[in-house]
Amino acid sequence: ATHNIDRARELAYAWIDLGEAEHGISLLDASRAGEGAGDSVALLTWAQVLNRAEDSARLGAALNQLRARPSLSEQDRLEAARLQRALDLRTIRSLERGRRFAEAARRLDELLAREPQDRALRVARADLDIAAGHPRPARDRYAALVHEQPEDLDTRLSYVRALTDTGDIALAHLQLQ
Repeated sequence: ATHNIDRARELAYAWIDLGEAEHGISLLDASRAGEGAGDSVALLTWAQVLNRAEDSARLGAALNQLRARPSLSEQDRLEAARLQRALDLRTIRSLERGRRFAEAARRLDELLAREPQDRALRVARADLDIAAGHPRPARDRYAALVHEQPEDLDTRLSYVRALTDTGDIALAHLQLQ
């Protein structure tokens, strides 16, 4: 049974990647993998496919069902947490695109409070500051990130952009060198 669900997941992924998300999702029997399913593996697979399809509403419901299952293995709990994080970040990006910067910042700050050393979240927070038109806090966040990992060129270029936006042209040129 595990082999069949793994195969269905891979086929669903392929359809999703081809732009046919609903067809891919339909390859997994939602009634078997969704409500009332006795098989946590099937429900976790359902959540993985929904995540790949970026189907936030159904993914949220599937993750709620997973959290209600006391029998999940530690590995499955970690996977569910990874999927929840992906959903949270997708929600934050959607808020950002909708120019709802304060709500996006609040949600991102909540994630950062739980995982303050998570570099990807800290970069996302600086990126959000830039998008919201707040280059000074972004500059300061990027400066700390560049100091920690000088070889991270993407972050360094974002830092240069924030420096330029704040008028620190000389330091921006220095960072480019």
